[in-house]
Amino acid sequence: MADVVLGRAGDTVVVDLDVCAKTGRATGHRVRFRGSTMPGWVVVLLLFTVVGFLLASTMTSRRYVVTVPLAASAHARWRRYRRVALLVALVALLRWSSR
Repeated sequence: MADVVLGRAGDTVVVDLDVCAKTGRATGHRVRFRGSTMPGWVVVLLLFTVVGFLLASTMTSRRYVVTVPLAASAHARWRRYRRVALLVALVALLRWSSR
């Protein structure tokens, strides 16, 4: 998977176009995504130690805020799929814990 660098750590990135990032159609709707990321090599530490992974992930994680143009229908679809995925994970966790 390709890495896309949009700015320095802690920067707020605003994509100032009127074209939806998902569909390519004209839109005025903007969506703000917030989160954190860490380098890929940190995941390798899970093979050796969970504590080392947690320590390295907290020390190397970087917060980001990205505002992108996204059509309202594409954003609604993205939110719906995210809710379904969380619901499926919750049901799987409840079924697994009831055994």
